[in-house]
Amino acid sequence: MLPLLVRITNTQTGETEHSAFPSSPVRIGRNQLNELVLNEGFVSQWHAVVRFDEHKVRYVDLGSTNGTMLNGRRLARHMQVEVDPQSDLRIGPIQLAFARAQVTPDMYAAPRTTIFNLNTLGTSGDSGIMNATMAFNPNDPATEQQNTMFMPQGVPPGAAPQAPASPSVDMQRLLAITEATKPFYQQYRSAWTQVLSALRRQLEAAPGPQRAGLVLSLCQQFPQLTKEPEFRQLASTLGVDPAALGEVDASAWIDRLGGSAAPAGQQINTAVAMERVGAILESYSQAFVELRKGYEQFGEEMALQLVQERTPLRDAQSGQEVLDYLLDWGTDGGERVRELTRAFADLALHQVALLSGVMEGVRSLLGTLSPQQLSGQKNYPLAKSGGGGLLEGIFNSKKASLWRTFADTHQRLAEEDRFSREVFGRNFARAYFMVTGGHMQGNDGSGGGPDRTAQHGYHGSQTSPYNQ
Repeated sequence: MLPLLVRITNTQTGETEHSAFPSSPVRIGRNQLNELVLNEGFVSQWHAVVRFDEHKVRYVDLGSTNGTMLNGRRLARHMQVEVDPQSDLRIGPIQLAFARAQVTPDMYAAPRTTIFNLNTLGTSGDSGIMNATMAFNPNDPATEQQNTMFMPQGVPPGAAPQAPASPSVDMQRLLAITEATKPFYQQYRSAWTQVLSALRRQLEAAPGPQRAGLVLSLCQQFPQLTKEPEFRQLASTLGVDPAALGEVDASAWIDRLGGSAAPAGQQINTAVAMERVGAILESYSQAFVELRKGYEQFGEEMALQLVQERTPLRDAQSGQEVLDYLLDWGTDGGERVRELTRAFADLALHQVALLSGVMEGVRSLLGTLSPQQLSGQKNYPLAKSGGGGLLEGIFNSKKASLWRTFADTHQRLAEEDRFSREVFGRNFARAYFMVTGGHMQGNDGSGGGPDRTAQHGYHGSQTSPYNQ
């Protein structure tokens, strides 16, 4: 599928730039989590979303404050419209044009260049080291699978593998260096084997309660011991907590984190894997900041004090500040984790509170429109009659009939909060899915689609405080 090419033009300055996106959807807004970030103040946090497939490009305004103009007319909120390269689409003075085209790699929208993302983008230049977490175990013989698993995209299995791009090596010089150092390397490994055997004999002969203390003392005397995997394994068999050694087996740690070991015949490239973990933490931390900002902005718009206690975690303005706070090694790590858990619990509870608030607001609105309220009659039968008496019913029969219909409809909605089925019914589901890109189940909206949608919170057609 051809990528989506977006031309962004500032009609006031005449400046133009292009960005390409390989996959749908493309979210547009001021929030840094959008694929296309427009930092201008007149752009909403979540302004619009563009979806595209093989045949069409569709644009949806997400209930933004300043809206979107299409060919001089303001688009309705949450209504999907098709656009083409000739469509005049504008957000304030920003003009957007969408086309499907072959693009060069430099035209793709640049990813967020955080510390770890910089180290995990594409290939590493001239080094020829691919950005792959899995690597083949050099101690295992090569297999056909190894020759085909990492073929470039579009190259069928069985095709001749391409030689990896790597710096040229003077094979004669390499052979000379190998021959010169091989005897000393063998002596070094042989000496280490003797050291390990001596340590094993002495430590296993020591009384059980003393072994852990002896191991830790030896590590202070010989710091390089903890670097050796065989010694860490020996310490573990002697009942020493691996964390007490101050060193960790990166491969084992990554296996534990990922929940599965590397496939047979492969080993984890721990250097790339750790960079990948760092990039994930950065992405998560930035997402947390944006969620929290939306939560607090809602409170400001509604004049509610949502945050009872200010902490560095709540005040962090970037993902890096979140990581700096959570990974402060001089503090109680458990407390920082609990604080983060509480912060996420607040965000989850906010969704429940938002839904409850909407329900209560609709319930209050129904109350002001009740027959009792409008007629001044506290008794429902009297209120249903309109309070005009027999003659009123005779001479204004149409009016009386309409009033009774209204009273019956109102009563039916108010009983057992049945109005929630209307508030969170098919129209709600349609607006919700127009924003998220989902699909309703069933031709009539039945089958659980709208009901499940209601569980995700309320996104009505009015401008949301999140979207200012």
